[in-house]
Amino acid sequence: MSGSRQPGAVCVHTNPVVVADGTTCLAPSPPPGPVGSRPPLTAVNHSFHSVAHMSHQEKMAEAIRRAHAAGLISREIMRQLPSVGELVVGIVVVGGVLVGLGVAAGAVASTGVGAVLEAIAAGIVLALAAVGIISSAREVISGIGVLIAFYTSTERATSYVELDQAGREFATGLAEVGVGTIMMILSVLGARQGLKMGRGAAGKLSASESPSEPPVTPRIREEPPRARREPEPRRPAPPKDSAYELDRDGVPLGARRGAAKSGLPSETLSKKGWPDLPADEAKNFNSAEPVTLKPGRKIYRVIDDSSNPAGGYWTEKLPGSRAEWRSDLAVNEWNTNGKYVEYTVPEGPGLNVWRGETAAQQLRAPRSDFYRPGGGQQIWMPPNTVTPAGPKPTGW
Repeated sequence: MSGSRQPGAVCVHTNPVVVADGTTCLAPSPPPGPVGSRPPLTAVNHSFHSVAHMSHQEKMAEAIRRAHAAGLISREIMRQLPSVGELVVGIVVVGGVLVGLGVAAGAVASTGVGAVLEAIAAGIVLALAAVGIISSAREVISGIGVLIAFYTSTERATSYVELDQAGREFATGLAEVGVGTIMMILSVLGARQGLKMGRGAAGKLSASESPSEPPVTPRIREEPPRARREPEPRRPAPPKDSAYELDRDGVPLGARRGAAKSGLPSETLSKKGWPDLPADEAKNFNSAEPVTLKPGRKIYRVIDDSSNPAGGYWTEKLPGSRAEWRSDLAVNEWNTNGKYVEYTVPEGPGLNVWRGETAAQQLRAPRSDFYRPGGGQQIWMPPNTVTPAGPKPTGW
């Protein structure tokens, strides 16, 4: 019969599209690209909207962009990173290296994987120390964990919900370990040093399995995360060993010989109306109490070029010297200092934080017979709770 059709519900779309994903007009639009790069039928059926049809790199880029659009990754942090495309290339390279070595998300603590990670981290620390950058293996391992978790979660993602979760976890990890740590790992492992270190430590790969072409290293912008620091004018540079800055007597700056006393138990502290003080942070205090900082109160945070300016630890008084800062706040060499930021509590109900006495910290080998005593007052809040003013030089 003329005009007949197959029985079925009226207006059923045989190839539905996603239109409620940030579009104000509730209509799909093609992805950016040269005009004519997609055949007209592709633009009609919108198959590119399906996460399942995205490449792994496209998933990672989309997760990062969505996290930024949701305010999880600040504009300031995005400025410190290379472009999204370059960042994704770097993560692909590092993720491939780590997966090839048997490193998987959630397996960092396992015996074999732990050995591989420790070898990679130690090699990165030594490589950075050779150019005057001080870092710690623990810091590097944390950064590797952030990268491999993002690599594997985006690889498995089949929906925008899963991409959003991956982006959220990446943003949290980025804030915790800092942009500089992530970029150091991408730079060193991207240059295949990580592959060589891991192969030598764990024997996971044979020489015949190494790629014939070197992987691409992400380009870092003009300001590197951690630049080599020149000696301050008219003041001789203090002596250094392979890991620690030393005073005139050859003792790590702000340290004492002996064993550090433990801080609070590693238990989460909670109070209604305040953010939880996590167990990993509680042990960095000898005492801690929930307090409300009144409007107009200034707080300070000492940073270096790789630090998150809006990180978790602050003080109500700016330390007067590098030795005072390292000693009273028990700061180890993962932070090379040189700058500080300040934040003024705005008008309103005030700022709820945890405040208390800093616990001592034992130094690691080769200076494990020394400790930094702490004892100064410190403040903790979840990273990215506040947005401080721009950095200023400490003068020390």
